[in-house]
Amino acid sequence: MEMKRPIAFISKSVAPMGGLEADMIKCMRALSLAGHSVHVLYGFKQKGTDEALAGCPNIQFHSIPMVKRPPVIGQIMLFHGIKKALPQLKKQYPNLLTITLERLPFGDIHIGAAPQSLWTQARKRMGLSPFSQPAYRYWLKKMDQMVQRNPNHTLVIFSERDRLALIDAGVSESHVVRLLIPTDTQRFLPNDASKRNYITIIGANPKLKGISLMLQAWPEISRQHPALTLRIVTKGWKVRKLVEQADAEKIELCEFIPNVEYYYQTSRILVAPSMFETWGNVIPEALASGVPVVTTLHVPAHELICHPLHGVTITQEDSKMLTEAICNTLNQPMDPPSQAFRHQRVIEYMTKFPNLVDWLADYAKEEIS
Repeated sequence: MEMKRPIAFISKSVAPMGGLEADMIKCMRALSLAGHSVHVLYGFKQKGTDEALAGCPNIQFHSIPMVKRPPVIGQIMLFHGIKKALPQLKKQYPNLLTITLERLPFGDIHIGAAPQSLWTQARKRMGLSPFSQPAYRYWLKKMDQMVQRNPNHTLVIFSERDRLALIDAGVSESHVVRLLIPTDTQRFLPNDASKRNYITIIGANPKLKGISLMLQAWPEISRQHPALTLRIVTKGWKVRKLVEQADAEKIELCEFIPNVEYYYQTSRILVAPSMFETWGNVIPEALASGVPVVTTLHVPAHELICHPLHGVTITQEDSKMLTEAICNTLNQPMDPPSQAFRHQRVIEYMTKFPNLVDWLADYAKEEIS
């Protein structure tokens, strides 16, 4: 009897919402339903994970003891936990394919393997010292080097920026694969524009996600468009404190929810002024929902914006430039043809590169007896 190749995922956190974590849930689900035995080595399993994988056969979770803080201690614990657990799995499954989301030298495939130097540059843009937490920075640099120098690793990235950065770091171009994180264009759909009364921004880190910049721009935007409300989809206390300090009107704080499409379907525009992203799922999801987007050059998914109806990409982290871009975008039509035009842009873009889920499924097709 033939069996499909077993697969192990390595991640410090498993969650049904968020960026790459949510995309890994999609991959786990697709591979499990395709007949693969899936093993998940993780530090923390977030609420809703079991429900997101309900009905998927042959998924086993293997908990790795670790702490969240300090980060360097957590990463060291994860490193040693995986180093101990993975050989045991490989002994049981000799043909095990290992996929990791972490900067650890264990995976056959590294997802989102952008060099640490890009994050250091982003910290500088945010006005943060690149030399804080020196032990953690040293650890990440060391792990980066171990991953990049291993000729047996395949590094998966989602943008031309990251591909060039890896090649500049000395990684062979043959070991770098650019993919797309798929957007479900059957789930994210245009709807009645009359229900769209929000400007929405999504994220938990005030500086990284550009929330602090948006709060600087909001008073003037609100003055020009008093019927709209700024909705910040977030978690934790940092953004809440920042909003309280801003002392501005017509701002709503909302939680992350599984049916995130609701937020797009009630938004007039989406704002994503991040200082750094691996990809930026919110941009294709918003466009597929018929919503124009204002973002920055630091979000790789800005590549989808190539027409005024799609939105605007700003070139500087400047509140006046952001205000102007948002107000100009608010003048763009929201009639059904305009929404359909944005939706179609995502469908067309999704054909440019292989998507992550399908590529992993093809990679793992090798059969074993």
